[in-house]
Amino acid sequence: MSPMKEAAEDWQNYLRHCEGAVQLKHRLLNGSPKYLGGFLKQALDSPQHRLYALEFAVQLQTEQKKELLPELLAIASHVGPHIFRARDLILSLPIEWLLGNIERVASPILDSGDEESYRRILELYAKLDGDLTRKLAERAASALSMSEAAVRTVRRAALLHDLGRVAVPTRIWDKPGPLTSVEWEQVRLHPYHTERILARAAGISAIAGVAGMHHERLDGHGYPRGAPPSEQSAAARVLAAADAYHALGEDRPHRPAIPFDRVAEILQQQSLDREAVAAVLESAGQRRPTRTRWPAGLTGREVEVLRLLVRGLSMREIAGRLHISTSTVHAHTAHVYDKAGVSTRAAAALFAVENDLLQR
Repeated sequence: MSPMKEAAEDWQNYLRHCEGAVQLKHRLLNGSPKYLGGFLKQALDSPQHRLYALEFAVQLQTEQKKELLPELLAIASHVGPHIFRARDLILSLPIEWLLGNIERVASPILDSGDEESYRRILELYAKLDGDLTRKLAERAASALSMSEAAVRTVRRAALLHDLGRVAVPTRIWDKPGPLTSVEWEQVRLHPYHTERILARAAGISAIAGVAGMHHERLDGHGYPRGAPPSEQSAAARVLAAADAYHALGEDRPHRPAIPFDRVAEILQQQSLDREAVAAVLESAGQRRPTRTRWPAGLTGREVEVLRLLVRGLSMREIAGRLHISTSTVHAHTAHVYDKAGVSTRAAAALFAVENDLLQR
């Protein structure tokens, strides 16, 4: 019998008796991924052996960890009381290996209540997520001559604004088709979870409110709270504009990335702070938009909805085209009708023609 096979059988025997398993790790650290994967899987299946698996896994060589990444992530996701070793295991993995998995492995640690583990996982998450949003938001805040403290708040909130995604199942984020109403409600709550997570973290709780508002809109139709403009600080408005720019220009499971010239157009039509949008676009290297005055006090977004209404699109089709909810389209339509003094789509079309809105 080969030494490795003997070690494997010895390891399994020790695991069965739950004593002394760690003593064999020096014989196994140079073993093949095939054997090591079996050891780790067996330990993972038995709660009382997971500490052995964690202690063993932390000391594996980098290449071995790479081969065993699925097993290591599975162990880190089922840490139970062994929060410190799970944290050490996660932090020992190269950052690029955690892309796409950080939300799954970080969630139990964020729920653990251990302040040090909590802080270090937040730092790791910040390295993996939000970098483009951070750069855009920070540059935009500086361009708007915000105070040094406000710029720092924007930067820190931008780094961690999507942390609440850990509360939403990965299958929902990865779903290529339309979300159900229940799934969409879970997605709409992720800024709320971001705020709750950050509010628990000593030293950064002050940014929780700003980070939790990155999907709020000035017309009160944002989420999760539908906050009015009076509750949206300058820092929150800048972050909302930067996040929207980043999201539109990024590939998503249900759509490809939108071209950046089109992103700029969409951004200007959303109910976002005009100065914040202009600063974000400028920070992204795009031309600062010129302010357009629309008739009857219409907003840019309302004009866009009106144009699509005139073309005969349904409410659902308009929502898909503008990447907003159907209820928001209904609200914009009601505002258009009220401001234009019309009550039918035909009358709205006539208003659009008379005011040359179809040609701009």
